[in-house]
Amino acid sequence: MAVRAILSPHPPGPSEKFDDFWVGAFEADGDDGAGLTVAGIVTFLADAEPARWYRLSELRDLIDKSDWHTDDDQWTILQIKMNTISGAQKVSIRVKIKPAVEDLCNSISQFLHSFDEDNIWIRFE
Repeated sequence: MAVRAILSPHPPGPSEKFDDFWVGAFEADGDDGAGLTVAGIVTFLADAEPARWYRLSELRDLIDKSDWHTDDDQWTILQIKMNTISGAQKVSIRVKIKPAVEDLCNSISQFLHSFDEDNIWIRFE
């Protein structure tokens, strides 16, 4: 799962090439649906579509109109990489998906808004 941000004065076309402004990625071993997948994110983010470009203000609108207060008991496992004096390790952390998606989306939105740039487009991929 990755969230990609680019700068463009107009909606990005499918064949256009852009330099990444920012990329946030989460990697999970295997393809077993563990972690925060794009499918999981768009399930909770109202009306969001994978691989579609959204202006940053549109992302904020999607976040604001999503229902984060309903009870949902879906969990996932996040693999966290740690570097310690004894070497690299992975630690598994069990998290509820809905609050994790809400925190992720809010953090991305707040971070990218901090650049005070009107031409930021993002997508989940």
